[in-house]
Amino acid sequence: MRPDETQSEIRCPTGLLSRHEAQVAELAEAINQAHTAREKAGPAAALVEEMETLLECPASQSGDAGCGLCRKIAELRRRAAALVVQAGELQGRRLHTLDDSRRP
Repeated sequence: MRPDETQSEIRCPTGLLSRHEAQVAELAEAINQAHTAREKAGPAAALVEEMETLLECPASQSGDAGCGLCRKIAELRRRAAALVVQAGELQGRRLHTLDDSRRP
């Protein structure tokens, strides 16, 4: 999220979300600034880990709207970041294969 965008807050009973929010924003920005899938893969892998931390929250309350929203957003972000990691791996394999085909 860019600083000029508005941000709505999700109520987190443990504060876990707010403790990870800055790191998540930095990783998202790093992914957005990278030019290739391989460059995006590193920050995306770190984002997957951040989202897994949120998804593993031991204080998650099934009836709490904030917890439910946090879990849904974290799961969507985790899936999207995992796809970016896979794209980086595919691009890396493709480049490796191209390099091998050019060798005598």
